[in-house]
Amino acid sequence: MMDKQRSLAVPSPKKEISRNHCEFRVTGWDVYLRDLGSNNGTFLIRPGQPPLRVSETSPVSVQMGDIVDLGDGLTMRLEK
Repeated sequence: MMDKQRSLAVPSPKKEISRNHCEFRVTGWDVYLRDLGSNNGTFLIRPGQPPLRVSETSPVSVQMGDIVDLGDGLTMRLEK
């Protein structure tokens, strides 16, 4: 199976989101998130837990209902 990459441009009026900010990788039924050395970080918000700063070196598993905070007021939620 071929690995397909797609970029998503997002607005960042305050310039808080880096050009190459983070990466989502789908492996089977699992989704992983990794920061790509962004200036202000990528944060994973999971209900009932404190926000987690996502690392460049250790991707984290993203679950349904998780919120990814990119900064500049932009968040994404993993949904079915």
